[in-house]
Amino acid sequence: MTSTPAHPSSYPYRPRRPSRPPINPWLVRLPVLFFSGGILLVVVLLIFLAAFQLRYMEKIVPGV
Repeated sequence: MTSTPAHPSSYPYRPRRPSRPPINPWLVRLPVLFFSGGILLVVVLLIFLAAFQLRYMEKIVPGV
């Protein structure tokens, strides 16, 4: 069984151009993490506020 070459010799050889270094993934990850963390914090605070409102909904506070 014979195998064929990956690139036939009729294809011209083109050397690779030096590419720029890729962007650091942490430059993308950190803003996404901070944004999602901020949204999560707001949601948790709203849940606590709703629980507080439900807990003290029927309570009468004197002097208010």
